[in-house]
Amino acid sequence: MDPIIIKMIQSVWELIIHKMVTNRRRKKFEPLIRQELESAGGVLTLPELVKRIGLKDSFYNRGRVLESVAPMVSRGEVIEEDNPNATIKNRLNLRKYRLTTRIHKNDH
Repeated sequence: MDPIIIKMIQSVWELIIHKMVTNRRRKKFEPLIRQELESAGGVLTLPELVKRIGLKDSFYNRGRVLESVAPMVSRGEVIEEDNPNATIKNRLNLRKYRLTTRIHKNDH
């Protein structure tokens, strides 16, 4: 088999495995994130959220939490708020996550 084709197949498998690991990690953290936001009154900064779910506050762990929060933001469960005064260096320190309030039909 051609080495280029072998490399392409290998790259596809690596991508599939990475996606599986990322999804598993996301599913593990989502309930923790939701629980911590609820117990904090609904709003936490990214560093606070990282610490409250039991991780050391580091660039790597912030990335792990961001991977887990992103689908929650796209589903409308969490709102991501960026501080307008944030700079490139401190924007992740100031970024806040807030639970959305949902109105149900029977709540009227």
